[in-house]
Amino acid sequence: MVQVTGESSHWQAAVASAGLGLPVERGTRLHLAKRLVARMVRPFLRHQVDFNREVLAVLVEVRDALAEDIRSLDARVGVGARDIERRLAGLDDALHGLATQLEQRGWAVDAMLPVLERRGYALEAAEKSLQELMSQVVELRGMVESGEREAFARLHDGIGALRRELGELTLSVEARFERLDARSTTDA
Repeated sequence: MVQVTGESSHWQAAVASAGLGLPVERGTRLHLAKRLVARMVRPFLRHQVDFNREVLAVLVEVRDALAEDIRSLDARVGVGARDIERRLAGLDDALHGLATQLEQRGWAVDAMLPVLERRGYALEAAEKSLQELMSQVVELRGMVESGEREAFARLHDGIGALRRELGELTLSVEARFERLDARSTTDA
């Protein structure tokens, strides 16, 4: 905080010099000579002395007003600082709460790690089983396709044999009909 009230040595020197050393004090060295010179210059310096005293009076008012402004600012800053301290305390409490929650969740995560590891191992085992199953499915598909081709080939061969037999049977039936027709035309 800046001190404005009170008088410094500079202020005291300014107050002492405002009168330009007039009137001359008794008991000083060359007192009479100084008084004589002061009386001679008094008409010329009287306005300057009055001006200096008025400036000092204005400076006193400015100093007092400045002191009041500084006290007011200190009060506002104090209120603001207390408000900031209160908010910081609230933020500190909130951060402490978050830290506690993070710590608790960290414990939960730590507790879940073994379960997750076991599940990871189970997933790896399931993945291996799935890969084996997929290879068996591929192998089975190959066997089914091979069986289908073989069955189709047998069917085709069987149908070919059946056609030949049907063809032969048809020829045999036609031959019998022709013989029957020939007999019936000879009998008639």
